[in-house]
Amino acid sequence: MGRLNATRRWALYFSPDTELGGLGHQWLSQAFEQAAAWTAAPRRYGFHATLKAPFRLAPGFDLKMLIAAVAEWAAEQPPFDVPLSVQWLGDFLALRPAPGASVDALNQLAASAVERFDGFRAEMSAAERARRVAAPKSPLTAREFELLDRWGYPYVFEAFRFHCTLTEALPPDRKQRLFTLAEQSFNRVLFKPVPIDHVVLVEEPAPGADFVRVQSFPLGTLAPGAIDSGRSMEPVA
Repeated sequence: MGRLNATRRWALYFSPDTELGGLGHQWLSQAFEQAAAWTAAPRRYGFHATLKAPFRLAPGFDLKMLIAAVAEWAAEQPPFDVPLSVQWLGDFLALRPAPGASVDALNQLAASAVERFDGFRAEMSAAERARRVAAPKSPLTAREFELLDRWGYPYVFEAFRFHCTLTEALPPDRKQRLFTLAEQSFNRVLFKPVPIDHVVLVEEPAPGADFVRVQSFPLGTLAPGAIDSGRSMEPVA
C-alpha cells in the first residue's frame, strides 16, 4: 500500500465539463477582472458543488482503494437533470437549484456520498474541528454541531444546500453589480436544466493548496479503476 502525505485531503465534487464548467472556470479566474476581487476564496476550490466535504484518509486506506470505491458507488447512482439559477446564499452568490425545482435527487446523491465514504475519513482532529466551527459567519446550530461531530462536516443531510459558489461574502455596495454580472455570464447556458451525470474526485495536495482533479466518474456507468491519465492532477474547472 502506497504511503500518502497525512495532510492531503480528498473530496467529491460535481464539477461540470460542459460549457457551464468553462464559464465557471472563467468566472473564478484571476484574469476575469470584473469579479476577481471577490472570487479569491472560491478560486482555490475550483468551480464545483460539494457532495462529500474534504477529508483526510483514515489509516489503512490509500488512493487506489478510494478510486475503486468511488467508481463502484458512482455506477450505482442514476444521472438526472436539475435547473440552476444565480441566487444568493447568505451574502455570497452561487448557482443553486431554480425556485420550485425538485432537490430530492441532489439531496439523495449527497447523502449517499456522505454515508458511503465515511469509513474512508480519518477522525477529525481538534484543530480541524475548531476551524470548522470558526468558518461560518453565523454560529452553528445544535443540530449542525451534532452533524459535524458525527460526519466531520456540519452541512450534510437536512442541512445540505447544493450550490456552486461564485463569490466571497459581498458588501452591500457590490451586491447588485455582481449579481447582474453573474446573470449575464451564466444565463446563456442556464436556460436548460444542467445534467448531473458525473462526480469528480479532487485532492488538496497540501494545506492551503489549490484543489486538483484526480478523476471523473460517470453516474450509472462503471468507470475504469485507474486514474485518468489525461485528467490527473489538473486544476479543477
